[in-house]
Amino acid sequence: MWVAGFDDGTVSRIDPATDRVAGIVEVGSPLNGIALTEDAVWVTSPGAGTVTRIDRSSRRVAATIDLGVDVQPNGIGATGGAVWVGGFANDSVTRIDPATDEVVATVEVGNQVNGVAATDTFVWAVNQADGTISQIDVATDRVLATIEVGATPNGVAATDEAVWTTNFTPGTATRLDPTPD
Repeated sequence: MWVAGFDDGTVSRIDPATDRVAGIVEVGSPLNGIALTEDAVWVTSPGAGTVTRIDRSSRRVAATIDLGVDVQPNGIGATGGAVWVGGFANDSVTRIDPATDEVVATVEVGNQVNGVAATDTFVWAVNQADGTISQIDVATDRVLATIEVGATPNGVAATDEAVWTTNFTPGTATRLDPTPD
């Protein structure tokens, strides 16, 4: 298990057999989102405007991708073929190729993207200020739908069978069917 430290700018690896910290990676600036691919841990740093890739085997920073402080990278989701980063300040989702660490697409979505979740078929971006979630087709990098989910949605989790969002106010969760209409 990996945990991003918001205040101290570190990523900790927790050994599930002992429930103890098995390693700490210094990233440097306060962190927010975290996602895993087979060989990497990806973390966002909104204040620095960066996404950092940590090699899982060496437990070292392998790359830092500068998206810019005007983006405020926040939520993050990953699959084997792409890393998806929500831009809280620029209302977008950025697609990064994990093989090259290059930005390959930017998709405009709703206002204040906070949470992001990805499957092999869709990316889900929670738009906090709009009370919506955007469904993005990973094959075309296009928004398929924008769905109202309630006041101030924050987090999102997705599988091929269901999508769940959490809402700050009134403290609810919303379940969605991921199949487009």
